[in-house]
Amino acid sequence: MNTFTLRSLVLSALISLLAACGGNTPADGSAVETPAAPATPTAAGDEETLSYPSLPIAQMQELFNQTDYIDFVFYYADFSMNQSNETSIKATLAHVSNEVPTVYPSCQPIGSIFYQSKGKELMQAELFYSDKCVYYIWLENGERKYANKMTPAGFQFYQQIFSQTGQ
Repeated sequence: MNTFTLRSLVLSALISLLAACGGNTPADGSAVETPAAPATPTAAGDEETLSYPSLPIAQMQELFNQTDYIDFVFYYADFSMNQSNETSIKATLAHVSNEVPTVYPSCQPIGSIFYQSKGKELMQAELFYSDKCVYYIWLENGERKYANKMTPAGFQFYQQIFSQTGQ
């Protein structure tokens, strides 16, 4: 796949994400910040679940525009990885769906992802990757605040990483 095709694909994914998220824009065109709701417990079968709002589109756009380094720290693997290539970073950010997942307290994160710009942390996400839990939970000030599903391409990305490392 050439660079132009990859960039077009990533740009299309971001545009789709932006369009699907909609937004709260008053008639005068100014942006309205919607406050995040705290996690809400709900029941799903025998297991209680949590519900977090999606990462606001403005924060996702900031990550897309400003991230120049991503650090992946896997808790149960004997490796970590990072990305500093703009195309790879944008492709990784495209793995975040605009859909809100069902969060199961019984699932544990397998790692953390740190999004940085010029050495400053912009955002941290916990990575959940298991049969039942395939999503990101975003942290602000060390507290879980938002959650987004992982796209099928994101699932394949991590599947490929773990299959190559024997994890």
